[in-house]
Amino acid sequence: MNKIIAAIKSYFKPQETQVDMLRYRTHKMGYMLCFLAIICDCVGFAFIYSTITAVDVFNGLDIIFNILFMLFTFLVAEQVKVYNVKASYAALVLGGLEIGHLFWYPTVLFAAGNLSNSVYVLNVICMITAGASLIVAGIANLFRGTILHNYLNELAKTDESAKLELQHKEEK
Repeated sequence: MNKIIAAIKSYFKPQETQVDMLRYRTHKMGYMLCFLAIICDCVGFAFIYSTITAVDVFNGLDIIFNILFMLFTFLVAEQVKVYNVKASYAALVLGGLEIGHLFWYPTVLFAAGNLSNSVYVLNVICMITAGASLIVAGIANLFRGTILHNYLNELAKTDESAKLELQHKEEK
């Protein structure tokens, strides 16, 4: 159990050589969590739209929301991959929106009797998984990106390559 806790701590707050390794490695875990959110959103989207029979303007708005959600999540994933700290906040917002989306669309359909219990439960699982994965990706990227940025600032005082790397990261 202590090894698991230590691994989680070192993931969110890397130390010494782990921080230097961040310069050369992409943030794969955060990137994959963002893609998990896209996949879960697609699956939840498929569950709802394969079973509903009543179509109205809210269905169209939900389709637009889902398309925009997947687009912005992909864009955030690309920025999380390179430890962009601003993308952390976007991931947190998208995660909150996805969890909120659960309450303003599927729950309303379920309450109106337009969704079966099984479809609603599967949709809840998909949307909470999507939202939670984006929140975890955002938090992890916030910690790791901030640590990397501070490390590069410190290193840039004496290392020209670190200064160039920091300038390149700040331009994006």
